[in-house]
Amino acid sequence: MQKTQKSEYPYYLKTIIVKFAKRIKTSSLIPFSYYCLSPNFVSKLIHIKYKLKIQEKMKKQLQIKRTWLVSLIMMILFASCCGVQMTKLSEQKKTVTSETIYVYPVHINPINKAEVYDTLLAKKMVAFINTQPGCKAVFVNRTPKTNAEWGINEAKMFRKSYNAFSDFIATDLKEGKYGMLVEFLETPHEIDVHYYVANKISKKATMLCLVNSHHPIYKKINPKNEEDAFKLFCELFEQHVKHLTEVK
Repeated sequence: MQKTQKSEYPYYLKTIIVKFAKRIKTSSLIPFSYYCLSPNFVSKLIHIKYKLKIQEKMKKQLQIKRTWLVSLIMMILFASCCGVQMTKLSEQKKTVTSETIYVYPVHINPINKAEVYDTLLAKKMVAFINTQPGCKAVFVNRTPKTNAEWGINEAKMFRKSYNAFSDFIATDLKEGKYGMLVEFLETPHEIDVHYYVANKISKKATMLCLVNSHHPIYKKINPKNEEDAFKLFCELFEQHVKHLTEVK
């Protein structure tokens, strides 16, 4: 008995069906396929559809990661352009790999209200920083000197706070070399996050970050309270450490 060969559909027909599969759900394609295609080709078609979905998902994740990294780099560059001098990259890397960061109470600066220095938030930040590979942080229970004056120019506020803090740790920080200050600038609608790590000897910064509602990273959490702002700080610091350890 002679074996009957399976009929092959022309290439152009297969191409049309594959393109069609990209536009409709696989589930709605299957009944149609049973009438028109061989079982092998149906399974291939389903596999192609599945592969396309996976590739699309991976592409979106990569795009989000790139956007996050670019945004973080832009924030670091913007912060460093606020008139604050940065140390060399080698020293910036050392800060998150072999040096101890001394963290002062968090400066909470609400508009039209009295400023507050939060020790509990600072301790939580120390605990988080110590979970990052290579990082070491210690809490310093002394009130730092910062800028509490509000203005329309956030970059100017940032610079004033940094200068006041770097001058302060030059004489106050006896335990080590690098002091850290985190600030929450609170309005009725949002909370902006600033942080600085300064070398008390050179008064130059090893880490700087300024983030507000103009940045895509900020919109991911959109902080409305101090707990949200703490989460945003954690994400920012983690990505900052990764950036410093990976950059050549």
